[in-house]
Amino acid sequence: MPKIIAEINDKIIECTKRMMLENQNDNFSLRMIAKECDIAVGTIYNYFDNKEMLIAKIHLEDWKKAMAKIDEGFKSIDSLKEGIMIIYSEILDYCNIYGEYWNQYQCSTSLIKSRHHLVQAQIVEKIDYLFDLFQYQDEKDMSIILAEMVLVATVEKNITKEQLEKVIVRLFR
Repeated sequence: MPKIIAEINDKIIECTKRMMLENQNDNFSLRMIAKECDIAVGTIYNYFDNKEMLIAKIHLEDWKKAMAKIDEGFKSIDSLKEGIMIIYSEILDYCNIYGEYWNQYQCSTSLIKSRHHLVQAQIVEKIDYLFDLFQYQDEKDMSIILAEMVLVATVEKNITKEQLEKVIVRLFR
């Protein structure tokens, strides 16, 4: 049984995240990560099955942080529009950090599509919460459309925050 040391796990994650952000892609190897961490490649396999699982862990941790920031932001809102714009802002921040990775959501592979549906479902859940909070229960069938609008607005540079706000205001007067 391999010995698991928390500091090494954190160091592997930290080094990998730094490489991801510096390269804006996954054009690095576990060997490169091991060298950066000053550990053997085999040590990484004590913690992660492969590079994809390591990258997925990093994305998941930061995604959870973004979802928590959304929930925290909801504590001080006065309108549905404010809530949706908090969702948009946090996802945009995440998108700006992970640029190339995030843009893959538009790809057509079944794995990417299934991830997209998971992300979309989490955003729908946040929007449904806002609909309940601001008494728009009859509009819940629009949650998935709003979720997709927010997702598209984060990756399409020609859609501005102001345009998204304008659509929300017009829909929910």
